[in-house]
Amino acid sequence: QDESNEEEQQDYSELPRLRLWHAIQSSSSKWYSYRFTLGPTLFDPMERFTRTHFVHRPSFAPSSGPPYEITTEDIARLESILGLYVGTHDFKAFGGQLEQNEKRAGRKINTIRTIHKVELVNESHEESHLGFIGEEGDYRIDFLIEGALYKMIRNMVGTAIQVWLGNMEQTQLIELLQIDQSGVKSRKSNPCKPAPPEGLTLECVYYDDLF
Repeated sequence: QDESNEEEQQDYSELPRLRLWHAIQSSSSKWYSYRFTLGPTLFDPMERFTRTHFVHRPSFAPSSGPPYEITTEDIARLESILGLYVGTHDFKAFGGQLEQNEKRAGRKINTIRTIHKVELVNESHEESHLGFIGEEGDYRIDFLIEGALYKMIRNMVGTAIQVWLGNMEQTQLIELLQIDQSGVKSRKSNPCKPAPPEGLTLECVYYDDLF
């Protein structure tokens, strides 16, 4: 009986404690990709469900003549616009159905998010370049982010493309990313439509702990 009492009085405080784990809330960052083509045609028709074809002819290109070829200056300008997203910003104007989700959750949703990295990758078919119109215009945007609001990535891509096409001022994009101190900013503050869902992929979810 003495031995059983001694076992009951052992200190278990140093044993590891179980922690609740959630596949989304426990993640430290996520890697999203958005695939699209800027060429006059979609080179591979099998990619029509995984790659968005944005423009047949950019608005800044001549209205007539041969198919417009995207230049390195055009891509550099798109990279510069995408770089505006890097850092900590208020993405209230880029989130979808915020009001509905807040009512469902019974609390205000924090719309401030951190974008660690945005990279524009050329996915052209260089190893099998056949000279077909469109095969030179495949691109991918990689986003390494802390967390995303509903439709946030698609709204970011759609807005960046509209700024790149000249349909929206770059200064307006910068204003949309500023932290909303007045509380009047909403999704309606952003006139740009979200990019189509076909090009979006969640590539990887990262965790700080080894699960």
